[in-house]
Amino acid sequence: MEKKEGGVQPESLCYLHLELSHGDEPLLWNEVYEEAAESAGKEQTEAMARYREQEREEELRVLRAYGKLKYDAAISRDLLVPADMPLYALHYAIQRAFGWQNSHLHCFRLPVRRFLQVTQGNGARWLELVGTLFASPLMTEAERFWADDYERGSFRSWLRQKYTGPFLPGSPGESPERCLQDRQQIQKECPQLETQTVQELWSMYEADPNQLLQRLPVGQVLVPEAETAGGQPENLCCTDVLFYEYDYGDGWMVKITAREDAGPLLRQHRVTERELEQARQRVFQEYRPVCLAADGLPVMDDVGGLGGYVRFLRGIHRAEEWSYWARKTAEEGGKKTEIPENIPDNWGYDEDNILDWAWGQGWTGRMSRPEKLL
Repeated sequence: MEKKEGGVQPESLCYLHLELSHGDEPLLWNEVYEEAAESAGKEQTEAMARYREQEREEELRVLRAYGKLKYDAAISRDLLVPADMPLYALHYAIQRAFGWQNSHLHCFRLPVRRFLQVTQGNGARWLELVGTLFASPLMTEAERFWADDYERGSFRSWLRQKYTGPFLPGSPGESPERCLQDRQQIQKECPQLETQTVQELWSMYEADPNQLLQRLPVGQVLVPEAETAGGQPENLCCTDVLFYEYDYGDGWMVKITAREDAGPLLRQHRVTERELEQARQRVFQEYRPVCLAADGLPVMDDVGGLGGYVRFLRGIHRAEEWSYWARKTAEEGGKKTEIPENIPDNWGYDEDNILDWAWGQGWTGRMSRPEKLL
């Protein structure tokens, strides 16, 4: 595939803050879960909330103790990217930034509130936006992941080529002509869309209707403070928060927030003005994103998502964990045992050969300097 001709302009930069999030925000099915929780009764609902809070506190403890998390409450990366970078190319940069190997499916989604706002909760309005904002549910898997052409050689170099401009226009399955044909076919097959809610779309198609076109440029989709308390932005395609989901089994979720500038990083002394200017120049000269800051070790594929990764970190620090839980047991007045009774189950991640498996997944346990990451 040959890349198109073009170049990045000095004014076309985007500051993005990416953090690993829990996979409960973007799915409209959560409304069903919330209704079920309400019907279960106040006591059970409060118990579930306490359990989730304790689970996240434990997650944060482990990430700070063993995952080199220092500044944020989640593993995060701050990127400076060309504004004309398509979402399909941002996907490859995210893969590299967080340590994945592009081994599973992915998509970009709007937050639920924003999805309901732009579609007005109506199936017919959603269909109008297919080809403008949303991907067609009739696209094949090959069309969705048309750029995944890695065969051999350096995987890192292949990834870098994918997130370096000039960028390709996108999948033929996302072309305006093809999307028009798909809209006409959907309208013919589903004339009842006019009266259906967007929640009902899930029962009609295998693909999530809240999947964005990946030919869309980052700077068109992500705009700082696009959603204001006073009303809607002028461009309904804009949002200040986007979700990237990777590996539907493990359920990795990255929350992407558009920022005005690198102010938070400067105030935390994580980057200097000189380093920031150097990063800007690199984006201009090399036409690819630059990582400004990284908090927390990379993760890996097939570890079981964020919860599995936490268990993995506990497992490879078995001695430290036994000591921690033994102290905690003693503080709570429990009996001293060879293996602390209250130590969490690590799902086999404390086996002796687990590091060999992790290395095979590309995980090294080392932090790269941000400027070298991409």
